Amino acid sequence: MGRVLKIDMTYGESGFIDVPPDFEGRGGRGLVPAFASDPTLEPLAPDNTLVFAPGLLAGTSCPGSGRISVGCQSPVTGWLVASNAGGMAGHHLKCMGIDAIVIEGAPDPPKGFFNMVVTKDGAKVAPTSVRNRNISKALPELRGMYGDACSYILTGIGGDQKCPMANIAVTGPDLQPSSRFGNGGAGAVLGSKLIKAIVIDPRGAPPLVPMSPEFEKAVQRFTELAKETSKAKTERGKGCMPNCAVPCMRKAPEGKGVTAEKKPKAFSFIAKTDPELADKFMDLCDDMGLGAWEIARSVQTLSPENKPPWNVLLKNIRGRNPAGLFILFQRPELFAERMGIPVSNLYNPWAEQSPEKTMEDCVMDELGLCRKACVKALKNIDGLHTAAEMISALLHKEVTAFDISENSYNTAYFEMRYRSRIPFDK
Repeated sequence: MGRVLKIDMTYGESGFIDVPPDFEGRGGRGLVPAFASDPTLEPLAPDNTLVFAPGLLAGTSCPGSGRISVGCQSPVTGWLVASNAGGMAGHHLKCMGIDAIVIEGAPDPPKGFFNMVVTKDGAKVAPTSVRNRNISKALPELRGMYGDACSYILTGIGGDQKCPMANIAVTGPDLQPSSRFGNGGAGAVLGSKLIKAIVIDPRGAPPLVPMSPEFEKAVQRFTELAKETSKAKTERGKGCMPNCAVPCMRKAPEGKGVTAEKKPKAFSFIAKTDPELADKFMDLCDDMGLGAWEIARSVQTLSPENKPPWNVLLKNIRGRNPAGLFILFQRPELFAERMGIPVSNLYNPWAEQSPEKTMEDCVMDELGLCRKACVKALKNIDGLHTAAEMISALLHKEVTAFDISENSYNTAYFEMRYRSRIPFDK
């Protein structure tokens, strides 16, 4: 029986509950629907549940494993956030025997911001001194308080100010923010619960999830398939997870202590205009905890003649006031009205996605696998069957490739109904 750590920020209480029976053997994105809030609620209301769920294969020796999903109602779209990140948090949580963290409520009345410390025995919250600080300033202080054995999930000023496009950073093996929950504004939801950082302390937990010989054999087969199809040979940089073959991270600016995922397709239109501005834009957004991809694409979509005013953006970002970043970030409908463009034209990262791609992402996110390292392996029928063998050995029950596909379909179907604002009792 899986364990879920449930925290009620209204009363400052926490405790473990069992994974609901219908979701036993699920992980990552596939576990989010078990705890999602009603789609008719306001995204920044206390009742909007925030879920962090590591993938099924996190904490194991499987290559490319360790990714973690976040779920909540998006303050950008009103849809269910389906964002995924690397780093060490997913690995640590699985090794601690925690299948998900579920955060409900918010302090009432507000009493300042908090750090949440998660151990294998539960969670505690304590007032934080790093509110309204950029990630590059907050993280060193957090490491000084809690140590380098921990992994950190934290927001920047964007999350503290509940900016709708705020993201959440996750530290990697080098204790730098090597990956982010970038789409959907989950950072704003974390900020609405007055949480600055979640500290995952794995001390006392095993370094890896206990694995059987059958699991190790399946891992060896999957490793060979992943090597044949991985993009590692075409990338430069470093990986965001210890057992991932793809070095996907770009180097941090000197002295900044910030890393960010490469998004060449998303930023190609900026780089063509001014590569230096594109780098500065990404670095500043990452440091402030803002979704650079969503902001850039939305501004591009809404800008006259497709010429985004990047210098104005950078000036506002440097002003350390994300709530005032172009009216777009706080009140996108007013920005659209001012520009004379329908608000429906606002960039939505999921609107362009085909059902096939959504299903593919659901599989990867439920298993907790890196897309660059493993997606081609899973498209191979042998790879999908091998993944089923790994999960069967891990859960000590038979799981087939059909089960994996069916679970992913159910997740995608739930998300589709959520987008339609269909109440859960209908």
